[in-house]
Amino acid sequence: MRKSLTPFRLSSAIADINIDINKNRDMNIDLAIDPIMNTPTLSAFTMTELLDTSTLAAMRETLGEEMCRELIERFLERLNARHRRMSQSLARKDRCDLAEAAHAMKGAASTMGCIGLACIATVLECQAHSASLETLYSHIEELTLLSEQTQRMLVQQGYICSLHA
Repeated sequence: MRKSLTPFRLSSAIADINIDINKNRDMNIDLAIDPIMNTPTLSAFTMTELLDTSTLAAMRETLGEEMCRELIERFLERLNARHRRMSQSLARKDRCDLAEAAHAMKGAASTMGCIGLACIATVLECQAHSASLETLYSHIEELTLLSEQTQRMLVQQGYICSLHA
């Protein structure tokens, strides 16, 4: 029997992302929905939990410490490149490229257990086409801070040896 498909709705996708990010985790991260834009906002986002330590621990156990470290290092290199791409896209007012880069970051960050980065990338992706340039620049600044905090936390937790430029 064929399963019936429902039409795509942004609000449903955001709710699914929020549930997926927070599923089975004892964390204080929550994406609030902006009632005007009907998109996620960081106003309720606490910076206390940046990493999904269960995901990182499972990666370390499965891949071994050395391979896990190398994978995180590559992720951080690509994170910096994606961050630059988003900044450049915004400077060019290329909202499509911004959304595409944010989408890629969201997936990579989620996979690597960097849930704070995944949340801000979700916000950027959802608001890329509709938010003011000022708002998007503000989110890019938040991404910069979250990136720095996430890297410091990865060093503190022993997942990487040093910060990336």
